[in-house]
Amino acid sequence: MKVSVTQEKLAKALNLIKDIASSRNELPILNNILLRTDGGRLLIAGTNLEIASTQYIGAKIEDHGSITIPARLVSEFITNLPSGPVELETKNEHLHITSGKFSSVINGVVADEYPELPTIDEKAAVQYEIDVEDLKKAIVQTNWLRLLSREQFAGVYWHNYEGSLYFQPLLMAKAGGKAPDKVRQ
Repeated sequence: MKVSVTQEKLAKALNLIKDIASSRNELPILNNILLRTDGGRLLIAGTNLEIASTQYIGAKIEDHGSITIPARLVSEFITNLPSGPVELETKNEHLHITSGKFSSVINGVVADEYPELPTIDEKAAVQYEIDVEDLKKAIVQTNWLRLLSREQFAGVYWHNYEGSLYFQPLLMAKAGGKAPDKVRQ
């Protein structure tokens, strides 16, 4: 793989992905992010097997390919580079990064070992358009309920009924100070 991207776009995409690939994973490959060319774009992806996030950025591609690299390491390096073009090139299992007077080589892992990323069937997916103010109101109301509850907040269940979108907080029942053992709506 040999690509050229802007530091700003690459740093922004890496910062959005890096927290999903955390160092607390049991599988070492999940500490990495995936870099892969896709047409005229560079795919940057991370997963912890529960959730995945992908970002695409425009890139000048000289040679197609892919590699996985440690998320935190590459994110910190790219973020500290000056604005301008960044050259990424893979040689064996190493990613060579060059930007102006700065360069680095980061050890990676072949992309074949990275878990398959989930795909969304655009035709089967449900899509909603919601006014920004309505979304903010729903989030504030859900957060307010979370603050009032003595139970542990587990997430938000989004569902529709007769064409309306509803937010329902999921609370975990406490069992005498023990770890929660069930989720209720």
